[in-house]
Amino acid sequence: MILDDSKVPVNLEEGDFNDRSTLSVAVETGNMDAVNLLLTRVRWRDLPKVPGASYIDPDLRDWTGSTALFLAAQAGYAYIVDALLEFVGNVNIQNQENVTPLMAAAKLNRLSVVKRLLDDRRIKPNKTGSSRNTALHEAANYGHFKMAKHFLAQGIRIRLQVPNSGLRTPLALAARNGMIKTVKALLTTSHPDSEMEDAPDLNGHIPLTHAVVTGHIKIVRSFLASTRLQVDNPDTRGVTPLMTAARVSYLEVVKLLLRDGRVDPDRTGPKHNYTAFTIAAQSFGKTSVVKELVQDRRVSLDGRDDEGCTSLVEAARFRHTDIVRILLVFGRVNPNVADNLGRTPL
Repeated sequence: MILDDSKVPVNLEEGDFNDRSTLSVAVETGNMDAVNLLLTRVRWRDLPKVPGASYIDPDLRDWTGSTALFLAAQAGYAYIVDALLEFVGNVNIQNQENVTPLMAAAKLNRLSVVKRLLDDRRIKPNKTGSSRNTALHEAANYGHFKMAKHFLAQGIRIRLQVPNSGLRTPLALAARNGMIKTVKALLTTSHPDSEMEDAPDLNGHIPLTHAVVTGHIKIVRSFLASTRLQVDNPDTRGVTPLMTAARVSYLEVVKLLLRDGRVDPDRTGPKHNYTAFTIAAQSFGKTSVVKELVQDRRVSLDGRDDEGCTSLVEAARFRHTDIVRILLVFGRVNPNVADNLGRTPL
């Protein structure tokens, strides 16, 4: 046999052309018999080496920094992961991209592997990678709903509000990518770390804004149905979800937000004193969104920005004749109101 040291000593730790040890090669091919045989040559760290015998270090890395455990987790070989966990010294070793075995399994939806890894109390589930994503970030980002629920079931061991390098939480990633089931799971969890759900990211966007920008109507509904969220909260730039919906001209999202009594459609932002209606009426506007806002009696059609311009003045200045016509038809505007420079729509 190849492991018979009495005949020819064998270097079990010598790497192949990818610098992968014999154990890593056996793991990568899913050869459980070979893995079990090789694991008999793992020397326990508190025991001395026997002269002339061949040993193997289960924590050896290949050229990508991946260990045998990482390769097994990535491939979804839960039975091999079980065997390796008994022998590996560091279950949280990151590869060259700073990805742990748990992160790799979560990203690729290897649920059975994730369950086995989380059963090992040495696993650090909140460890972050190069983009500061945790394993839960990976599950949420790719919409692995059952995976996310299993993480949530771990209770206080899992931190929900860990921001990544873009200051995005798992909820923000799931909302941005349209992962409705994952969003619902995160919004309805009783997890003790579920309080800062309105935290803005590096661009100032709150999770609801991500759903609005991408037009994920079902996710917007889920956010509005949550009692834990302030749906009219502005982001760090002072822009509300309704203002964003008006800017990107998602009519169905605008309708949903206007139906929610918590939303103030006449709220002004810090930039130029614009409202959602002002934004819709100028260069970003679509007539369908403008019509929807005009029909809401809470919207002030003659509100002025910091230059004294009304929405009618703005629409006329940008030559949006359809919008000018809508404003005049509804009759709640004064066509003679001038801006700070004395300019009227006419």
